[in-house]
Amino acid sequence: MTESQQPPRIVVLNAGLSPAGLTQVLTQAALERIGHHGGVGEFLDVQSDRVLPYGEPGAEGAGRMRDGLDRAEGIIICFPVYNFNMNATLKSVLEHCGPAMTGKVVGIMATAGGRFGYMSVLSLVQSLMFDLRAWVVPRQVYAVTEDFADNQILNQDIRRRVDQLVHDTTDMARRLR
Repeated sequence: MTESQQPPRIVVLNAGLSPAGLTQVLTQAALERIGHHGGVGEFLDVQSDRVLPYGEPGAEGAGRMRDGLDRAEGIIICFPVYNFNMNATLKSVLEHCGPAMTGKVVGIMATAGGRFGYMSVLSLVQSLMFDLRAWVVPRQVYAVTEDFADNQILNQDIRRRVDQLVHDTTDMARRLR
């Protein structure tokens, strides 16, 4: 099987620090859908790969995370929104591992406590597009607390949007080979 015939490798990055948090639920939903759209999924989690702000001692997970992102053809980033912006952990990942995302397809999923922070993904979009020259999927998933219960996505529209984001990320990664 030639490289162009192989399924694209899609990395799903959980940038949330809560082991049972909403970002974890979204991340798992995306991972479950990758195979349905012809991709091979890989999970990266900031909880297992310690990545601290650039220059801080103890960022030993950055190399492993960078290697995982390097192998990816497409990346789906899932992060919690804090104060209308990405969390500090995701900022640290971008500082350490950003170049591994250059030229790759990137989809974005965010979780938040309220409905009015949906524009908070724009700072990440700007970094990805202008600093890293990544191909950002032109649809995002933004889910709030009410969309979840018992570690599951209740909102059917959010489920549909996760599936569409996974489809588009996988399809774009395949096409940009």
